[in-house]
Amino acid sequence: MDTGKTLKEARESRGLTLVGVAAKIKISQDKLKALEENRFDYFPGAFYAKSFLKSYANFLEVSVDLSEIAVEPPREPQHPLYIPRNKPQKEKKYSVAAAKKKDNKLSIVAGIIIILGLLAYSVYNMPSVNIFPLKPQEKNQVYEIPADIESVSNEIMVKSITVEDTWIRIEADGKLQFEGTLLKGTTRYWKADRNIKLRIGYVPGIDIYLKKSSGTAYERVDIEEGSLHDINEVEFTNEFGK
Repeated sequence: MDTGKTLKEARESRGLTLVGVAAKIKISQDKLKALEENRFDYFPGAFYAKSFLKSYANFLEVSVDLSEIAVEPPREPQHPLYIPRNKPQKEKKYSVAAAKKKDNKLSIVAGIIIILGLLAYSVYNMPSVNIFPLKPQEKNQVYEIPADIESVSNEIMVKSITVEDTWIRIEADGKLQFEGTLLKGTTRYWKADRNIKLRIGYVPGIDIYLKKSSGTAYERVDIEEGSLHDINEVEFTNEFGK
C-alpha cells in the first residue's frame, strides 16, 4: 500500500492544497509533504510519524496502515575506504609470560568494572535529596502545577488528561508553551494570566478541564463542539478581569 500516494490523491480529489490543509489541521506544509512522499524518516521517530499521519488521514477520511511505518535512525555519512599498501607481516611470537600478563590485565579491568557497578547501584538506590532551591516562577509564565495544590490567585487554570496518544499545541498569553504528542494516561496542568489556546490533533484522545475561579473544582469542557474530523482549536480567557 502506497500510503503517501493515497494521501495525495485524496487531498487532490477534494481540490485541497497543502497550504489550505496546513491551515486547517495546524500541521506545517513540510510535514504534510513528507507524509505524501513516504519520507517518514523526516520525523524524529516512528511514534511522531504515526501521530501526524493519523491526524492527516482522519482529516482526509482515508484509511492507512500505521504498522507499515518504520523510521530508521539517521545514518552516519559514508567515507571512502582506506586501503593500505601490502606490507610483509612480521611473525608474532607468543610466550606463557605474556599470556599471563594479559590475563592479569583483564582481571584488573573486570574488577574495576564490578566495583564501579556496585557503586552505581548504591548511588541509584540512595534516597534522593534536593539540595538545590526551586527556581521561582516568573509572572505570565505557563507552568505545571501539582494536583494537590489549590491556587489562590486569579490566574486561569486548565487540566488535560490524555486517554489516547494525542498531538497538541498549547499557547499561553500569546507564547508557545508546548507542541508535541502527549502519551496515553498523561495528566498536565497549565496556568496563565490572560488566556490559554489549545490546538488538538485528535479530540477523542484527550479530556480538557477548566477551573473557572479560585476555590472551585475543575469542570470538564466540551471540546467536540466545532471540531472538524476530530481536530479542533479551543481558547480559554480569564474571567477574573486580570
